[in-house]
Amino acid sequence: MGCDKDTVIKILREDLQMLKVNVSWIPKQLSDFQKGERVRIASEMLSVLADQRQHELLYTQDETWVYLENPRKTMWVMSGASRPREPKRLEGARKVMISVIFNANRIASITVLPRGETFTKTFYYDSVIADFMMNVRIPKTRDGSRKVKLHCDNAPPHRIDRELAMLNIPRVPHPPYSPDLAPCDFYLFGFLKMMLEGRNFESDLDLLAEVRVILESIPQATLQMVYSEWVQRLNKCIQNNGEYVE
Repeated sequence: MGCDKDTVIKILREDLQMLKVNVSWIPKQLSDFQKGERVRIASEMLSVLADQRQHELLYTQDETWVYLENPRKTMWVMSGASRPREPKRLEGARKVMISVIFNANRIASITVLPRGETFTKTFYYDSVIADFMMNVRIPKTRDGSRKVKLHCDNAPPHRIDRELAMLNIPRVPHPPYSPDLAPCDFYLFGFLKMMLEGRNFESDLDLLAEVRVILESIPQATLQMVYSEWVQRLNKCIQNNGEYVE
């Protein structure tokens, strides 16, 4: 541009009041159709969540890997010291998959995928849903349907609508490519992994015991705030014409 670099930076910062920022990670570059689907389905979800009395009847579920070795991602170092590095986790890193179901009142179910097994529809129904049904007393309406609803994303193992219908538990729809609208993704799993930072475990049992302590100690007031944020995110998604919510 024929200008000194410092002059360009000065114009950007002082005259144009611009800031240099990092790019924001998004799961997918959404098409107009996908944005429209996010708006449509977010509106359906809001029809359930808009009534705060429904927050204790709507359970949300997802699964994630937790690791036996959890190096810290942030730490204090002496001025001038080099920044610590974290290598990419290897495929064989010791880890365990857990599934969590919760509502605005409490953690209702924590299920562990046995080592060597795959998270399939069969495991989801026979273990995750079975554990949920065993741990939660679910009232029924006069027509025999259950008062609760289940929310989960669109991962293939979760597509058991026919089996859930047999249990009279309707599944609340979820927009595709939308972790920003799933409480496990925008809150629960991030919180869990932050609490595990800097801790290493000798065995799966030790790790899972601590996972239970962390999750089951989350105050009810916090879970209620998560559901309130869920409503806010759905509204923002609609207001922003389906764009991702930060």
